[in-house]
Amino acid sequence: MANTLKQLSRDFRLGLYKLKHGEKFDYHSIKVAIPDHIPFTFKRQVMQGKYEEAERRLVDAYLDAHLPVIEAGGSLGILSAYISSKLAPETPYWVIEANPDIVDICAENVKSRPRNIPVQVHNYAIAYGAETISFAKSENVHISRLSSSALPGNIEVAARTLGQIVSAMGVEQGYSLVMDIEGAEFDVFERDAAALASCRLAIVEIHPHIFEQQGRNLSRFIELVNGTGMKVANRHENTLALTRG
Repeated sequence: MANTLKQLSRDFRLGLYKLKHGEKFDYHSIKVAIPDHIPFTFKRQVMQGKYEEAERRLVDAYLDAHLPVIEAGGSLGILSAYISSKLAPETPYWVIEANPDIVDICAENVKSRPRNIPVQVHNYAIAYGAETISFAKSENVHISRLSSSALPGNIEVAARTLGQIVSAMGVEQGYSLVMDIEGAEFDVFERDAAALASCRLAIVEIHPHIFEQQGRNLSRFIELVNGTGMKVANRHENTLALTRG
């Protein structure tokens, strides 16, 4: 009974919201689509304007509208649409998302605003040592992540290094990086220092609990950051703004 009442309450709140805003959700004055199967807890964050709030604040504070952007871990493209709104129409912007189930909705959201140079959305994972990697999908798109083994239900996705993406995009002279890849950020800073050499700003959501599961720690991650010539300029919750110089 309790679960039924809770579901009725969620349906009622969602119905009222859609009466006011229409079928799409309003994310800081940007209309975005969220598939029906996505859990209500996710939708509620968007409805309340709290979705990816730490990343959004750092984007507002640090993102250069004229510097090319690589976003790793685009998810449903909601924050991506917000980033796109902050960039000049001619600024190149690539979004990378590993989960093939949500690439289309990611592209729909991020491309909803016209631009002189269209946003490119690519379906692959940032990973090292192989051309494909096992990926564990979840109903909660925020915890879908790379897996060290091919467990039942996992899928194989194409892998690219950050260096390969930087080279393909042609932004060796400077770019911003926005990254939320569920712990794989450690590998990027450990194994791709050359690609990070031309990164002027990185807004990175870190996952210390995943680091610990892998026998790593946050202190070592910060050492790797400093080793690239970047420093922590600001922090909101578990999201860091890393700047150079």
